Amino acid sequence: AESVNRPGTFGQGAADLAYPVNAEALPNSCAIVVNATNFNGTDSTFSFGLFLPDFWNQRFLTVGNGGFGGGINWPDMGAAAQYDLAVMSSDLGHNGMSTDVGQLTDARKLRDWSYRALHSSIGLAKTIVTETYGMAPKSSFFSSCSDGGRQGMLEAQNYPEDFDGIMVGAPPWWETHEAAWLLKTKTENRPVGADYHIPDGFFPVIHAEVIKQCDSVGDGVVDGVISAPWKCRFRPEALLCDPSKAPFTCLNNAQINTLKEIYSMYYEVNGSPPVNATFVYPALEVGSELQWNTIYGRTYGPRLADILSQFPLVWNAVSSHYVTPLEDWAKQFRMDASSYDLSAFQKRGGKLFHFHGLADQIIPPRASIYYYQEVERTMQAQGIDINSFYRLFLIPGMAHCAGPGNKPWYIAGGNQACFVRRQAPCPYSVPGYENAQYDALIALVRWVENDEPINEIIASAFSDPANFTVGPQRKVCAYPSTAAYNGKGDVGSPASWYC
Repeated sequence: AESVNRPGTFGQGAADLAYPVNAEALPNSCAIVVNATNFNGTDSTFSFGLFLPDFWNQRFLTVGNGGFGGGINWPDMGAAAQYDLAVMSSDLGHNGMSTDVGQLTDARKLRDWSYRALHSSIGLAKTIVTETYGMAPKSSFFSSCSDGGRQGMLEAQNYPEDFDGIMVGAPPWWETHEAAWLLKTKTENRPVGADYHIPDGFFPVIHAEVIKQCDSVGDGVVDGVISAPWKCRFRPEALLCDPSKAPFTCLNNAQINTLKEIYSMYYEVNGSPPVNATFVYPALEVGSELQWNTIYGRTYGPRLADILSQFPLVWNAVSSHYVTPLEDWAKQFRMDASSYDLSAFQKRGGKLFHFHGLADQIIPPRASIYYYQEVERTMQAQGIDINSFYRLFLIPGMAHCAGPGNKPWYIAGGNQACFVRRQAPCPYSVPGYENAQYDALIALVRWVENDEPINEIIASAFSDPANFTVGPQRKVCAYPSTAAYNGKGDVGSPASWYC
């Protein structure tokens, strides 16, 4: 434990492989690191960090981790601490980069990473908070994106008592199906040199044609942002080469077929001839092409698919027999957050704020839509209105969790603050707009504590990220509503948009 004075800094520096940047701009606080070994008589071993502010607002917040990373997320803790919350982050039982999949071949580490270390850290941290202040938190929250979003969804499904409000962004909630999709979709643009391979340099060319065809579909304005990609019937054939087109500005027939495959939903079929097509996973949306290097470029970042490649039973069954054994294997680690029954979370008054960028280049946004719709059907069968506790926000133009900077994407959502300029200190809230209209965390607190539902949130871009200067803004509406331009006024003003 260590005392920190405003504007303080704390962390573990380079020793924390996933989060080597310390928290900055901290209020007067007590900073604590807790190490637990063989917790509760199990093989669970983990650490967590905890900030306890001198002037505490009686709220507790947990921030999650991205990818396969293990480490205490000091930067996001620092951003959250500026709200005067008690803030915790767990290392999930290991110390490693988000792309270092080899660290999770150990069953103990995989189980701790998936769910166990986080849940145990939450319980211990709440005990410390209660003992320190002489009272339990009046309300508890979770906020994170990417795999941190999956962590939050597992909490709502398996431990509904842990949090009153949960914010999740772009969650890979269906890890096993995403792994199958990644295995399939990565092969569609390989190997380099094949006549059907689309080189990295063509991704901006494809994106320009997508914008040309789809920009105004759904929102009525040409602004470089696609608000409803599923409404656009994109014609890849417009990119076909002919004698009038310059080299490197068009695609051949084989490349057009590759492009169609990339945009196609993933189904598996059984038997010969194939019958009983089974939906596996959605595809990326039109509008995500500028970030395609992540999956389709020359260098692929390791993902769950690469972890599972070390299990021959799974790796050798890349076919219609792949998904079921993969799901069965993953159940022991609770890797899929695939329960659609959130009634226990709803009945205790829990609220779920879910956001996803429509230009996400890693987790297809329709995966979030699919989950929302399945929960809606499940809750409706029990007489529960999904709008009473669950809202989904699809942010036009936003990539995976955050960015790009010239489009309105920032809602102070999970893991977003430290993306603004990619270095500490991370901004507090939305600079100049620190209220529930613009800040999703503040909005979630008010929904939980004052029963004020969130029907819309205003997303912001940064015209000068280095100085946290806010630029264009626009409304984002709770699904299934979408924002439309009113036909007049500045498209960069939220007043020009309606749901």
